Amino acid sequence: MIAPRVATRFACDEDFVVADLLERLQAAGAVHGPVEARADELYLDTRTDELAAAGLSVRCREHVGVRTVELVVVPIDAAVPPTAPLLERAFPRTDELGDSVRGWVADRLGLMLSEVPREVLSLTIVRRRWAYVMNEVGVEIVIDEIAATEPHGRRARFTDLTVEAPDVAPGDVRRVVTLLGRVRGLELVRRSLFERTRVALGLGEFRYGSKPAPLEPDELLVDGARRVVAAWWANAVAHIPGVRIGLDSEHVHKMRVALRRVRTALRLFEHAFDPAALTVLRDRLRTMGRLLGVARDLDVQRAALGGWRAWLPAVDDAAWHDLRERIDRRRHTARAVVVVGLDAEALREVHSALERCLAADVRGLRHTVGAVADGLLAKRAARCARALEKTTDGGAREAHALRIEVKNLRYSLDFLSEALGSQGQDLAERLSALQEDLGAVQDDVQAGELAEQLAAMAPYPSSATAFALGLMVGYARARGDSAGFAAQQAAAAHGLVEALAQLEAPPRTR
Repeated sequence: MIAPRVATRFACDEDFVVADLLERLQAAGAVHGPVEARADELYLDTRTDELAAAGLSVRCREHVGVRTVELVVVPIDAAVPPTAPLLERAFPRTDELGDSVRGWVADRLGLMLSEVPREVLSLTIVRRRWAYVMNEVGVEIVIDEIAATEPHGRRARFTDLTVEAPDVAPGDVRRVVTLLGRVRGLELVRRSLFERTRVALGLGEFRYGSKPAPLEPDELLVDGARRVVAAWWANAVAHIPGVRIGLDSEHVHKMRVALRRVRTALRLFEHAFDPAALTVLRDRLRTMGRLLGVARDLDVQRAALGGWRAWLPAVDDAAWHDLRERIDRRRHTARAVVVVGLDAEALREVHSALERCLAADVRGLRHTVGAVADGLLAKRAARCARALEKTTDGGAREAHALRIEVKNLRYSLDFLSEALGSQGQDLAERLSALQEDLGAVQDDVQAGELAEQLAAMAPYPSSATAFALGLMVGYARARGDSAGFAAQQAAAAHGLVEALAQLEAPPRTR
């Protein structure tokens, strides 16, 4: 895994004054500097943003006569700390940069670009760097005055301030960041310099598809249903490059969520599609979703190891290292299966099924969204109510089934929000909170199932590892036995029964 590098970026507006910054810093610590330098940077991508779509950024920098190239992962989640470059090397002026980058991403990541990357924007940066020590914690404060251009002639200027701390714990850096947050003219930003520059130049932020607008009440249901399905499938497809190279686990999560929304829309608006084409498409999407689900569950369980470790301090570090290594082996296999499941032939089959489903002429279906929205939601609410009833004497399976129905109902509300107004937004927020609570139960149950699988892996676990696995299995079984009760409690806390009754009631009584 790539080690995180703590770096926090601020945007500087017209009210920012360097003297005010230095005065506040000196009041709380020791400032040394500045050291000034100039750097020229060039970013590359294809005309269709294939590197950005895979969650990558390529930067060529010239600084004090040295030309270097960096290949960097750009996380989907802007709150995730930047990482060290995947590749960083000096680069001769005589070599063709675009050809080399194309070869690197093919050799190292298996990403086959359709063309040679070219310049998409360039920066001239005047940089001032200060060393700063506060409470024995040392960081660097960097102010960059940036002049940006792109090949079509657009220009922009802006100033950024960055706190860099390559070997400092995030908690220690947070004190410095909090101090800077009180400086006038500074605003914390999450996006990378590349993304900030794109926006400043009017190129826009790169997006993995776009969320479709809710269906309008007077829109024909058949048209709106097809628009929603097509848009969410485009969202899913946009994450395929990132899923394939496997550097940011959020691509698997985002693609899986988009596929879930497609499947919910197909179920909710099933009468807007040809039945035969719909059946084939559902089967294809279900298979793809299951593959992604296995990989995503392992990502979640790997991230949860830190919580288990804090909860079980008696287990030694070697055992946790062993558990992480075992999970990583399973993740590697699961991701390989996903990549095979997303090969060209599999995607062609899904595209073909989707086109047949969207193109079919469903005669006689001329209802508007507003005319049928209440009936559609009432059916989804009834399914959710039946799932809730089964949790009364149920366990983990029934609690998980309720979570799925809650999720489907929430997505349905999202599709039809314009027909419900502010009422739909309130219901969706309550369902989202309930889904999170039910998800926590399911994650714990899955942790126990995974622990049993890890225990059966070769080589046989050490006594310390077996002890940790045993505790995880025991806790998970207890959570599973009480999952039905936990689901009932969560449903009551979030007013699920009242919400379902509201959706099932005739419109005039709401």
